[in-house]
Amino acid sequence: MLKNRFVISFSEQTGLMNDVLGNKGMLLNRMSLMNLPVPPGFTITTHAYHEYKNNGDHLLPGLWGDIISGIKSLETNKRFGDSTFPLIISCRSGAPVSMPGMMDTILNIGLNKDSLVGFAKIIGSKKLALDIYQKFIFQFSTVVLGLDSKAFTNVLSDYGVESFYGLAQKLSEAQLSEIVEAYLELVEKLSAKPFPTDPYEQLKLSICAVFNSWVSQRATTYRQMHDLPDSTGTAVNIQQMVFGLGENSCTGVIFTRNPINGENKIFGEYLPNTQGDEVVSGISTPKQISYLTQEMPEIYQELANISHFLEQNLHDMQEIEFTVENKKLWILQTRSGKRTKKAATKIIQDMYSEGLVSDDVYNQTREDVPRDEETKTMINLPIFSKGLPASPGLVSGQIVLDPQMAIESAKSGQVGILVRHDTNPEDLPGMLKSAGLLSAHGGMTSHTAVVARSLNIPAIVGAELDIDFEQGTVSSGEQKLKIGDWITIDGTTGKVYTGKI
Repeated sequence: MLKNRFVISFSEQTGLMNDVLGNKGMLLNRMSLMNLPVPPGFTITTHAYHEYKNNGDHLLPGLWGDIISGIKSLETNKRFGDSTFPLIISCRSGAPVSMPGMMDTILNIGLNKDSLVGFAKIIGSKKLALDIYQKFIFQFSTVVLGLDSKAFTNVLSDYGVESFYGLAQKLSEAQLSEIVEAYLELVEKLSAKPFPTDPYEQLKLSICAVFNSWVSQRATTYRQMHDLPDSTGTAVNIQQMVFGLGENSCTGVIFTRNPINGENKIFGEYLPNTQGDEVVSGISTPKQISYLTQEMPEIYQELANISHFLEQNLHDMQEIEFTVENKKLWILQTRSGKRTKKAATKIIQDMYSEGLVSDDVYNQTREDVPRDEETKTMINLPIFSKGLPASPGLVSGQIVLDPQMAIESAKSGQVGILVRHDTNPEDLPGMLKSAGLLSAHGGMTSHTAVVARSLNIPAIVGAELDIDFEQGTVSSGEQKLKIGDWITIDGTTGKVYTGKI
């Protein structure tokens, strides 16, 4: 039967739903059949996941053979692992119900020292190619091989940087080459075997890692929080990568409507000359999407047209990831956008008026959306800092600087506000126990912002903060606070106050 197949192309007419293709795979399939600009790829179905788990977490020959055939179908002018014109792919999770950032993704699979040569020619820069390669080694080593990320960040600290993101803007080509060599030596030291250079070995290990992330603590916690079943398993999506690197290129995330207040206007952010994971990670503060009307007006209009088209066909507000590669727009994925309660109320009312949702859907959704009475509070506290208002609400709490501290504070009855440079899926247990979130990095589509809106807790991102984790302090200008001090955050205005209300 079709639904029991292991591998299904994005462009194949199937009629299958998210229980087989996963939410991401189903929507990639639908967009491909709508002739939207989706990079080619294929979905490894949930049936394959159960085959994998039923056989002791192994990809049996039949399943692996289908995956290899899927890769071969993507090899047109590019070849997987080729040194002249390499095909570079991503391996992404695809649960039946969207679980933003809770499961693993591995980008840039297929890179090694040989394919790096051809990849550098394709993107027109050896320096940028080295930057992508070091990111791949870091991500593969920590996510797939399970090595301690601190060992790799210690390498970066020798070069005066904290994160593997955006190194091409900070370091020289020679320094990036040194980091690559240091990473490779570190992998062999920590794992007692060399970093895998065979692209198919990289792919096999990546698929297993994504399958295994279904039962990770953060994914399990997320499902418990949203009352989702554990039994469905996950699909995996293999997709040809496109790169927002160089001039006339960028990557970003947009919502077809404002996820904070529900306004019927494109809302989102982008970064030039980078990969999409940097936007979502929150390590950088990106540009508002409105600037794209000046820098790439044709691309903005194409995005606007696609946004409208997807709402008309999917009947819901969408969150869309996109990449512009040398003036060419690519849609990497779409999904139902996380939104605040206030936004959910306005969006369902507007979509009903626009004829996008039926009476039954409108009435059911209105019953499901709690409606809060808006209150205005006079805040007579000194302003400590200001950032981007990522999730509305007003809350006071004591400063905590790591997720475990947030959990311990909640156990002792304290109200904690989690203050971080940025958050990642591993921080979810602590985020759940926090009254509010405050980050020094990131934009309105970052992990911190999206999770806060889904949890309906106040959040501010991209704030003017200097966090010293060793000293346990948070500074803004001449002001300095410490762990346990009270602050108040207003997720509607983006203002951070000293003290509590």
